Amino acid sequence: RRSLFQRYKGPTDLSGSSALKVDEENLYLAAKVRDDTHVQNLEGLQMYNNDCLQLALDPILEKRDSGYSENNHEFAFALRGNETTVWRCYGRRGQPLTRSNRVKAKIVRVEDMTIYEAMIPLSELSPMCPIIWSKFGANVVISDNDGTTDRRKGRLELVPGASSKNPHPRQFAVFEYLGIGGAR
Repeated sequence: RRSLFQRYKGPTDLSGSSALKVDEENLYLAAKVRDDTHVQNLEGLQMYNNDCLQLALDPILEKRDSGYSENNHEFAFALRGNETTVWRCYGRRGQPLTRSNRVKAKIVRVEDMTIYEAMIPLSELSPMCPIIWSKFGANVVISDNDGTTDRRKGRLELVPGASSKNPHPRQFAVFEYLGIGGAR
């Protein structure tokens, strides 16, 4: 079995960038992913085994060492054919793990680029509140499957290891609100 490093062919195989913005009502996510082969035919919690983007949030910086608390959130965004799918992978206090219809998202594929745009209402991310807490934690994972196996062949993480196997919110990148309308 070849290691992930041996299977990675460089930035044209998988690379990407992402950005977050917050206003009074929503968290916005934008990402651009370069991937030589797009594969996504899974649904629900299994979407990470194919090409997708996951966003994990620690809305009040609890910074747990391992595992999510009742306040954490995780969403997966995937393009299946021409259909954009958003799945809640983890939610606060028993929010159903299901397709999320309140999150507005659009994903398009242009040649070897997949472009993700999402608008998540802050009401879906409770207790996230820029007026009360000045910072939040987040991690972004880009999964890659070139169709050679039934599992992802690799991934890129904003903070490597922070969402692998078991989430580690303490390791998430920390964002500070720059007043309403931005985060850095």
